[in-house]
Amino acid sequence: MNTPAQTLYRKQHGGMTLEVRQRQTQRSLYINGIEQSCIDIQQPARLVLPVHRALLATMLFVDAPRKLLLAGTGGGALARHIHAVLPACRGDAVEISEQIVTLCRQYFCFPEHNWWLWQQDIRQWQGDDYDLIIADIAQGDATPAWLTATTQLQQFYAQLNDKGALVMDLLPGDAPSLVAMLQNIRQVFERRTLCLSVPGYKNIVVIAFRAEPAYCKQTQLQTRAAALSAQWRIDFDALLQQIRQDNPADNGVLIQDMPL
Repeated sequence: MNTPAQTLYRKQHGGMTLEVRQRQTQRSLYINGIEQSCIDIQQPARLVLPVHRALLATMLFVDAPRKLLLAGTGGGALARHIHAVLPACRGDAVEISEQIVTLCRQYFCFPEHNWWLWQQDIRQWQGDDYDLIIADIAQGDATPAWLTATTQLQQFYAQLNDKGALVMDLLPGDAPSLVAMLQNIRQVFERRTLCLSVPGYKNIVVIAFRAEPAYCKQTQLQTRAAALSAQWRIDFDALLQQIRQDNPADNGVLIQDMPL
C-alpha cells in the first residue's frame, strides 16, 4: 500500500500553482501539477528522477566539472546531487522565479558551500568560463522557443570554456519542433552533439560540445561507465547503451573503435 503524499506547501504565484509534496523520504516540487524536481531528504547522493540522471550522461564524455552553471533550478535536486558527489565543484544556479528560489532554499536542502543561487533571468546572466552548463527550463510542459534560439545558444557557447559542454533538457511539442531545436544546436556547436531519449518520458536530452570531447572512443566510454556508475550511483552503462541506440554512426562525436 502506497503511503499518501503530504502537502507541505501550496500557493498560487503569478499564474503558477506551486506545491511541495512529500512521500516517505522523497520530497517533490510541483508546478501546475507537474513534478519538476525530487530529492531524497535522507540521501543527498541519490538522484531520484530519471530525467535528471540522463542529464548527467554528459559525465561520460568530459572530466568532472570544476565550475558549473545550472540554468533553471527547480527544487535544486541536480545542485544537491552534484555537490554530494563533487563537493569541490563551484556552481551558479540561476532561476527567474523568486518564489521557486525561496522554496529551493526552504524545502530542498540547496547546498550552502561552493554553490550560489541567483534570482535572475538566464538571458541576462554574465558568468563565463564554465566547464558545464545544464539548461533545464520549461514553460508549462514545453521548452520555451527562446531557449533553443540561436541568440541564446550563442550566449551559452560563449559562456563555456574551450573544452566545455552544454546539456539541455528539451520538451518538444512535436517532431518538427524537435528538428528545429536540433538544427539550431547543431549549427552553433558545429555538429558536435548527441541526443538521449528517456524511456517513459517525452524529454529529449541533448549534449553539445565546444570541441571534441575528452572521451569519445567506445572503449574509453565503456571503461568510464563502470567507474562513473560507482561514483555517482547512476547506471551509466544503461545511459551509454541508450546513447548508442539514439545516435547515428555519423553523429560527429562517437568514435567506433569497438563493435557495438
